[in-house]
Amino acid sequence: MNRKPECELGKLKRCLLDLDMLHIRQLAIALVLAYFATACSKKDEDSYYIRQSVPIQVQKTVDVRIHDLRKSTSYPGGIRCPPEIWKELTNTPASVRVSLVSSDSPAEVHETEPDSNYSGVRISDFHCLFWISGSGDATIRIAFAFTNLPQEHTNVEIVIGRSPQESL
Repeated sequence: MNRKPECELGKLKRCLLDLDMLHIRQLAIALVLAYFATACSKKDEDSYYIRQSVPIQVQKTVDVRIHDLRKSTSYPGGIRCPPEIWKELTNTPASVRVSLVSSDSPAEVHETEPDSNYSGVRISDFHCLFWISGSGDATIRIAFAFTNLPQEHTNVEIVIGRSPQESL
């Protein structure tokens, strides 16, 4: 049987066009599924703003090691805890003190008024206590002294937030 080459070519074009439509539909379905998968998943919105988090148990004094700081940048630091714990920790003046213990390169810690409402930190239940700066490879030890200890053993997080420049 002799077929005309144009007929075979026409069939091939229709076949390729059908194949392209199939790929386009599959791609569209994949994109819609990917969108819903990311939109519906719970994201920890705070994690973007946290540079380092160190869980501690509140005691009279606690030493914390901080690392991975960039040169010439200051980072907000403080405690992340529920409001009722914060109220218990800070119910008297000078109830939480922060000091630099040691550093293997130049570093500074500057205390602020507890919970000084620094608006650049967007971390839930974060209470700013200090600003810290140091070089990128520094390991810094900071001491926390708590005057008011909660009635029960209490776990909180010491958090170093991202600098305002990083958070933009």
